[in-house]
Amino acid sequence: MPQEIMKGIEALLLKTSHLLLRPFEEWMGRLIINHPLEFFKQLDLQRTNEWPHSGLKALMPLYLEELHHNKSHLGFGPWAIFDRNHSYVIGDAGFKGAPSEEGALEIGYSIVPEERGKGYATEAVSALCQWAFELNNVTEVRAECDRDNIPSQRVLEHNQFSFHDADQDIFIYKRQIREART
Repeated sequence: MPQEIMKGIEALLLKTSHLLLRPFEEWMGRLIINHPLEFFKQLDLQRTNEWPHSGLKALMPLYLEELHHNKSHLGFGPWAIFDRNHSYVIGDAGFKGAPSEEGALEIGYSIVPEERGKGYATEAVSALCQWAFELNNVTEVRAECDRDNIPSQRVLEHNQFSFHDADQDIFIYKRQIREART
């Protein structure tokens, strides 16, 4: 990744065994919406036709509007998931807004088809939950997945989420902070 792009964001990079997660800044989101190929070029990434997916592109304008009005919401929207060497995009994950008054967040994730089944979603969700629970105002992370999406359910179960409820064909999971805060 070019050094000038990395400058000033190191505190919001999450590194795991296999991944690098980075929250979408405004300029990154605008490229995803208007010039996705330029996103790959500016971040010096291998191009994939599987990403960005339509859901991310649909969510991005809402996130950018919120981020434009409140810079402290960086991190409470989508994050790009890269391989550890930052050469290609594995997918995206992130939160659907800032914590509620009760301290709850909702998380979502998507991995490009050719990278599924390798544990990357589990690793990304783990890193994002750890980041969120380090914040003083987050007490719970929620997730929804389709009743038929067994791999997504396994990701949540591997991350200590518990089944909470079902709403027609949607399963609702929750993970609450367990450690005491000082």
